[in-house]
Amino acid sequence: MKVLPFKRLNIVQEIIDCLQDEKDEVVEALVIGKKKSGVRFSYMTFTENLPELIGYLEALKTDLTLDMISLAETSEE
Repeated sequence: MKVLPFKRLNIVQEIIDCLQDEKDEVVEALVIGKKKSGVRFSYMTFTENLPELIGYLEALKTDLTLDMISLAETSEE
């Protein structure tokens, strides 16, 4: 699974480009987002392996949490 870097501009085009890669067909996708208005949205294709998806999301959450802790420690110095 590819994690796209967050960019405020052209994020929709990046997602479209990633999904259209004909060399490596996308079989599952999960998109979670928040609009400027504050509305949150999500989209997930049918997936047969929910435990794997949950594990991936947990690993991503842990990685982001560690990044936040690192940034907080850096800003305190």
